[in-house]
Amino acid sequence: MKDATDRTAKTQSLAWRRSAVVWLAGALVAGFFALAAHLVFSHHYHTQAVDTTTGNLTQVVESRLVADLDRNNAVLAYLAGQVDTAALQPAYPAAEQAALTRRLGVLQASFPFLTALQIMDAEGVLRYSSDPVAPRVDVSDRPHFQLLRDDPTVAITFSEVIVARTTGERSIVQLRALRDEQGRFLGTVNALVSLEEISRLLAPSTPGPGASRSCCTVTPRR
Repeated sequence: MKDATDRTAKTQSLAWRRSAVVWLAGALVAGFFALAAHLVFSHHYHTQAVDTTTGNLTQVVESRLVADLDRNNAVLAYLAGQVDTAALQPAYPAAEQAALTRRLGVLQASFPFLTALQIMDAEGVLRYSSDPVAPRVDVSDRPHFQLLRDDPTVAITFSEVIVARTTGERSIVQLRALRDEQGRFLGTVNALVSLEEISRLLAPSTPGPGASRSCCTVTPRR
């Protein structure tokens, strides 16, 4: 049974990664559109150069994103294996809650691509975060949370671009389901990645002075 579950999770992980890379690569290509449009009307040679540069940069950034998303997934798998199910209960001792929050902070600090690591309970309420002052938000209405809650065959997924309720920033969320031995849904472990982090990933490879260094804008915190 465990082998079958592991194979299913591995298959879902590969499919999820392919979907994530396709979506993010498309977002990056769209980010170059304004620059390409300007050069199309200035000179045919420039158009050809932009086409080549866009393709090359997309490949470079896609490769980096694959590595970072895979790393995030490994972090979530590790975290899911470490979470004591009792920690999701209201009666869990306050000292233990504080210790778990600190452990999340230490783990997140080791992976700068991660904006935050979070643990949600079965109701979609934020119980723990690597950011100790993050508001206690409810994400039960988010489709990515509902997918894991309602479909026991899905172990991992990722969100569309959202405005994160904990940061106010445009972000994507990678998340993995927490389930007990009977398959009962207990909550999720989440890796929050701000699109600004993806912009920083893009920045070192952006060509020439004056070229765009961002694939997104960031909504101010609110």
